[in-house]
Amino acid sequence: DMVREILKKGYRGTKKTIYDKDPKRLVERLIKLIKKEVIMANIPNRAPRIIIF
Repeated sequence: DMVREILKKGYRGTKKTIYDKDPKRLVERLIKLIKKEVIMANIPNRAPRIIIF
């Protein structure tokens, strides 16, 4: 996939990038990642940096 290749070459990496062809599953995975980010940051109302495709 072209998007993955571009992100691999970037300096931020692909650790927090979500890929899925199924929109429902994509949203579920996004919500799960956001919850994890907020808990890990321990900062209320923090806007996590997540790339969605």
